[in-house]
Amino acid sequence: MKKTFRILGMMLMAVVISMGMTACSESDDDAVKAEIYGKWYTERMEVHQSLDPDLAGNESSITEWMDFKDNGTVLFYDTELEEVITGQWTLKGDKLSIYEIDSDEYISYVYTVKKLTEEDLILYIEMPGILSATVYMGR
Repeated sequence: MKKTFRILGMMLMAVVISMGMTACSESDDDAVKAEIYGKWYTERMEVHQSLDPDLAGNESSITEWMDFKDNGTVLFYDTELEEVITGQWTLKGDKLSIYEIDSDEYISYVYTVKKLTEEDLILYIEMPGILSATVYMGR
């Protein structure tokens, strides 16, 4: 009987140790973040709803490209302001936040990542009552 409890105890210890070792591995969020690093070019933007009726159905975007750095910095080129703007970014699950933007023209944004592969990035933004749009980007 003691031998049985000893074997069960050792098996339980092995399970606990293996669970602890898997907790130390790279998280899924880290792997997804690694895929977003680098420069993404806007291919098109579909405006679904906007306070400005002229924007609804529009396929142009004021952001020509975004460059996500691994230190949490994002650079993006605004075609209307004709300048590169700096901000910070975080990605948690499917929520991409861009904030601390160094321009008076911008506020913080939270996008939903609809697709993220090596070559494609599809973002959805919704500001209830103001704007909803899908942004299609590629490398």
